[in-house]
Amino acid sequence: MKLAILGITVIALAGCQSFDNSPARLLHPVEECSMVDVPVYGMVNRPASSGEVLGGAIIGGLIGNQFGNGDGKTAMTALGAIVGGSSGGERKTERVIVSYTKERRCTTVYR
Repeated sequence: MKLAILGITVIALAGCQSFDNSPARLLHPVEECSMVDVPVYGMVNRPASSGEVLGGAIIGGLIGNQFGNGDGKTAMTALGAIVGGSSGGERKTERVIVSYTKERRCTTVYR
């Protein structure tokens, strides 16, 4: 039994060996370069969408509904909807990609 275990161990260890008996190689750094697209950003001032206005009115109405009693609660809900819709309807300034430029990028690899 011990001999069988010893034989299996020797076979298993032999399977882990690399059969490449070539000498070690010295790897040299090589610079690899390629052209990549780099985005160019600009600012755009756009009008609000109808969804943004509607969303602002709904959120404003929900917040306004938390205040007041009776008819005052209804008035605060309406006022919140008006203010929310107004602030949701303001023009938006966004950073967007307006074009791309080509740029040479290099990395060092070892071969």
